[in-house]
Amino acid sequence: MSTKQFYLLGESPSTAREIEIPSQPDLEGLQQLIASHFAIVEARDTFLTTVADVLSSEEPVAITIDGKAVREVPGPKGYPYVGNYFEIFPDHLGNHQRLFDTYGPLIKTTNFGSTVYSTNDPKLSNIVFSESDFFTKIITKDHPLYPIKNTEAGIFLGDTDTEEWRTAHKFLPPALGPKAVRHYAPTMQKTVEDSFKVFDELDERGEAWNVYPYMLKLGSQAVGKLVLGMDFQHFTSPDAPPHEMVMNIAESLELNKKITAMGSWYAKLPFGDPKRLANIKLRIEELLTESVNKATVTI
Repeated sequence: MSTKQFYLLGESPSTAREIEIPSQPDLEGLQQLIASHFAIVEARDTFLTTVADVLSSEEPVAITIDGKAVREVPGPKGYPYVGNYFEIFPDHLGNHQRLFDTYGPLIKTTNFGSTVYSTNDPKLSNIVFSESDFFTKIITKDHPLYPIKNTEAGIFLGDTDTEEWRTAHKFLPPALGPKAVRHYAPTMQKTVEDSFKVFDELDERGEAWNVYPYMLKLGSQAVGKLVLGMDFQHFTSPDAPPHEMVMNIAESLELNKKITAMGSWYAKLPFGDPKRLANIKLRIEELLTESVNKATVTI
């Protein structure tokens, strides 16, 4: 075994680390070894010269990632206090695309003190969203979902490195399997059939109508019956309003988006939208508790 020094190109050679190298390494094995010491996610993206050049070098060996030197994530400078808020909103899709076109597939922005890293690269997204030694999904105070974070939910609104998340995902696969589908297919079928009288009436009117709200009511009707044991009464008539639970969830998502766009300080206000969001969360919990209390055990 021999010991060689390695450092990331873009950093000072003085940051080099000493790494023990096997006596007869191949290039792939050397890449894996170097990647493990420098927390490089994709070892094959670790670019070195030949193994012979590495072993014969008396100087620290520079490492590139994807053929490039390491560097700070680029992004617009921003303004004091507000950061990049006015460069992103209200057209955040168009403005993010403009920033990607300018700075590349990974950018850094700030919004009222919150730092946000964004990417439009599927490869980078796959790395970040994978549950691995390098990444996990924690809803931090800077995360858009933080105001409605709910660890007990187990999915969507909680951290992935929790017992609640592991328990939920223990039961999710069998709940979506063929045996389970056969069990709740009749309920879904009845939900669809109950909607026919409403769609027939709309057809008889001979008028154009917006499909979206009816698809929302159809989907939520099935979920409400299967998951919560609640009949939302969405198809008693063509003009039947969405159930309170559905409206509360929709409004909470809308308020959450609005609140997070203003920064973490805004979410702490005891009035206005933050207060409204807190009240909605309490009401949703009340409706869920009522549903659980009314539930019956069937075998």
